[in-house]
Amino acid sequence: MSRRATGKWDTIRVMRAVRRHGLVSFVAAAAIVGFAFVSLLTVDTPAKAASPSAPPPSPAASASSRPFPPPVTNRTVPVPESVTSGSSFNAWMSGVPDGSIVDFPQNAAIDLDTGFNLQGRNNLVLRLNGATLRVQGPGDVPDSSPFFVRNSSHIEIDGPATVLGNNPNATTLFTPGQENSHVLALSGWGGQGPSSYVEMRGIDARNVYGDFAYLEGRNVAPWEPSSYVWIHDNTGTSIGRNAISSIDVTDLLVESNTFDRIGLDAWDIEPNFDGQQVRRNTFRSNRIGAYSLMTQFDGWLLSTANKTKAVIEDITLTDNDVVGVAANGHSGVPRGLQVQIDRSGRPSQVTVTNNRTAQAAPGPVMHFVNVDGLTVDGNVQPLTSGDLTTTNAETGLRPLLILGTGLLIAVAAGGLLAWRLRRRR
Repeated sequence: MSRRATGKWDTIRVMRAVRRHGLVSFVAAAAIVGFAFVSLLTVDTPAKAASPSAPPPSPAASASSRPFPPPVTNRTVPVPESVTSGSSFNAWMSGVPDGSIVDFPQNAAIDLDTGFNLQGRNNLVLRLNGATLRVQGPGDVPDSSPFFVRNSSHIEIDGPATVLGNNPNATTLFTPGQENSHVLALSGWGGQGPSSYVEMRGIDARNVYGDFAYLEGRNVAPWEPSSYVWIHDNTGTSIGRNAISSIDVTDLLVESNTFDRIGLDAWDIEPNFDGQQVRRNTFRSNRIGAYSLMTQFDGWLLSTANKTKAVIEDITLTDNDVVGVAANGHSGVPRGLQVQIDRSGRPSQVTVTNNRTAQAAPGPVMHFVNVDGLTVDGNVQPLTSGDLTTTNAETGLRPLLILGTGLLIAVAAGGLLAWRLRRRR
């Protein structure tokens, strides 16, 4: 019998109970209708195990379509060959108007005593033309980041270019207290405004203290996020902390990158404050090598472990090829498609599909806690034991809330029916 037909039959039972058996039978019948109502509403997407028939790994394809328009420019301004440091570039750049293509000399070599600081700028293209950028600033200073962007919009960072970081830790990679120098830093520290429509492509970075990309908006009220960020066709190797850190950002697309030798997480979603948000973030078609090499914590392919109540919504991890490690640096446990969505708030609309690894690991590999709207399907993860996923009772729709609502509606409807029957008598 269909769910719809069952609901109709249970309504007939309530009517008969009211007429024949009084209040006690009516309450029991009302409960039947409540459960029937719940059966119509409660539709959870099951977390499916690894599929042995899934397609083999395929190379990450280059990004082919733009998620937003490029900067609007009306002039090309050559960078003088005398600009050989980050500080001299920033001094020269202060005289370059918005709406410019900033054209570097071919294969320029620039020592970054400080990073390229783009603050309050709009419609700029950095055409790097094979430049080599040698990071020299300390790892605990955000301004050491080669591309340091604040309160700016329509910024395109266009390789090819090589970033040579100065992190000397070539084994476990992470150096505590030195994780603030990133490759791309959208920073709102000090109450600076968020950035939007930022693209970075063609960057080959290695030996970085912090993250390949740290993405944040204004870090004080009114907590405006950065938005519309596209990171694609880059390579990052020996990354001290995370490949991507989503702190306060919406409409993020990370695709067709290669990240290898990562200290902690491939993708960390970790708002610092309750007022921040991470919405409509997608991490797709990337190649992930070894991660979780640091000794301080276990790393994850995707992690949301933090204690804020910031909104985390519409998160997609799909079509990524992962090498992982046979033993991570902290606990020695293998890492393949390890995912933890576990925090004090309620993430919603989380999708983990069609990711692949050959690295076997004990299950459960994916942990989901308090997630509203979860889709897990088509992932290829060899297991040495256990299941692919684990969820708590609150993951999916909120069954207790729906159950209570269904029962209340049933009791109210039954009460109205009984009142009408009394009036007829």
